[in-house]
Amino acid sequence: MSLVNFNKMLARARRENYAVGAFNVYHLQDITTVLAAAEAVRSPVILATTRDAFAHSTMEDLVAVIKRRARATEIPVCLHLDHARDFDTIIRAIFAGYTSVMFDGSSLPLAENIHKTREIVKVAEPLNVSVEAEIGRVGRVQTQYSEEKTDDGAVFSDPGEVKKFVEETGIDACAIAIGSLHGMQKQEASLNLNLLEEIRKRVEIPLVLHGSSGVKETELKEIGARGIQKVNIGTRLQRVFTDEMRRILAENKNLHDSVKVLESARKALKKEVIHKIEILGSSNKVRN
Repeated sequence: MSLVNFNKMLARARRENYAVGAFNVYHLQDITTVLAAAEAVRSPVILATTRDAFAHSTMEDLVAVIKRRARATEIPVCLHLDHARDFDTIIRAIFAGYTSVMFDGSSLPLAENIHKTREIVKVAEPLNVSVEAEIGRVGRVQTQYSEEKTDDGAVFSDPGEVKKFVEETGIDACAIAIGSLHGMQKQEASLNLNLLEEIRKRVEIPLVLHGSSGVKETELKEIGARGIQKVNIGTRLQRVFTDEMRRILAENKNLHDSVKVLESARKALKKEVIHKIEILGSSNKVRN
């Protein structure tokens, strides 16, 4: 199957009250494992890359690999550019073959965010590329290895501003800030579900949750039915992958076979991705 944008997969998720995972991938190990996990449980999947991924490979190389892998699978696969803040990077991604892009103007004044987002939509829509943007601001936990400091720069989304933003930009999905934070290592965040309900009353398009790695799983199980249809997952996957590498190397002091180390890390990662897919409710949503 060729790469698709996320419009149809999120529209179905909206109708059937579940969410689709957008898994951050950085290298071949991530790409291979996330796709294998989604295939195993027959789930649509979004592969998301940030600028950090381009430190390991070029944008064009990642597109080539993911396009080839998508053609070899029967599940819907969307390739998404996550948290891009400049016009040139987004245009480059669109013409490189991304089927979905996110413009992150959340730190901008509302009027400027609307204007710049609308310009992205004008380019992407005729090319069948879906567009996500953010209103409010999801903060970030500042982590230096074991030390974790909460960023208080988060700004909850205002329901009225969300409505205005969606109507004036024409975006396909809207990322909102309701209590999660990027980069959390522990699942301790509590979502403001009442705020989510107020936002959902005002807009019809799919809503997006960023920073889900720190959200309690009991709440992640609920959000599909409450109107979140795309859930970004990144930090948790990196933690699982690297923790398993540490474990196998610590238990096998003479192990110097990188393939075996990576194989063990991939198995742990696949198990975690399947777990997240099942929590979000998107397993068995692809017909055989």
